[in-house]
Amino acid sequence: MRKIFKKLTTHKNIKYLLIFNVFILFIVKVSLPFAGSQIAAIIQMAPFSSREIIEETNRVRINNNLARLQPNSKLDLAASEKLKDMADKEYFAHNSPQGVSPWHWIDKSGYNYTYAGENLALGFFNAPSTVSAWMNSPTHRTNIINTNYSEIGVATGKVTINGATNILVVQMFGQSNDQQILAATPAPAQTFVTKTEAPAPLPSNTNNNVAGLETQNVSTDAGIPSVIAPSETTQSLNWPFKADLVYQIYIAITLLVLALAIITNGLSGRVILAAALNLLLFFISVLIPASTINISSVIF
Repeated sequence: MRKIFKKLTTHKNIKYLLIFNVFILFIVKVSLPFAGSQIAAIIQMAPFSSREIIEETNRVRINNNLARLQPNSKLDLAASEKLKDMADKEYFAHNSPQGVSPWHWIDKSGYNYTYAGENLALGFFNAPSTVSAWMNSPTHRTNIINTNYSEIGVATGKVTINGATNILVVQMFGQSNDQQILAATPAPAQTFVTKTEAPAPLPSNTNNNVAGLETQNVSTDAGIPSVIAPSETTQSLNWPFKADLVYQIYIAITLLVLALAIITNGLSGRVILAAALNLLLFFISVLIPASTINISSVIF
């Protein structure tokens, strides 16, 4: 053991250790925050699946003592068609620039509904953060926990809107007229079905205007309030804090090894100096707070 510690604490190894530790501290405290916005943008474009959104939505409903929403292939198709239209026309709204409402896509999929709803999200990096943002919005929360819905369809995809590329999520809810609960399957070929019953009437403030300052409805349920414009939300990434913590643990282990070297091989000016410098690096890491990297996302 004494020979091992003696080898580890040679002048050459001590020198390389200090250079390495200073370099890693620079990465954690300077380079990582500097590149944070670029890394965050990459994370925002990492795809997550529609099934993750459904599972997270159902987790929230179960926590609120509500029944799970059953995946429905026709609502999946409606959400996919709406997402494609938003990507093609580069808009982020419930109503398209041509005045097409969300219910058009549900009708087109052949889904006969009593109630229907839609939540939209853009720029989130995972399903939990997406659903959490919706739950922090009174209107979207009411959509998620609405007892008038029994089925759900979701589409996620990478889109470019106004020059920015992000993940878009379209979440559609429904209550079928014929009460058929369909298992989640790959979207079928597009079909057109004549409705046997008219859907619930839209709230009185329904309009088909372009997104902006015009009121748009997120549900055919008159009890769910409409929205006026997208709401921006900020997500904070915690990995800079985690990197900071890992570095501090690493330096603490280094100090322990140096202390054992002193105990095993006796006092050494070189090792004592190395321990003092590493202790300084530890205090610098603690005193300089971890950078907060925020991501701006929107829901509608």
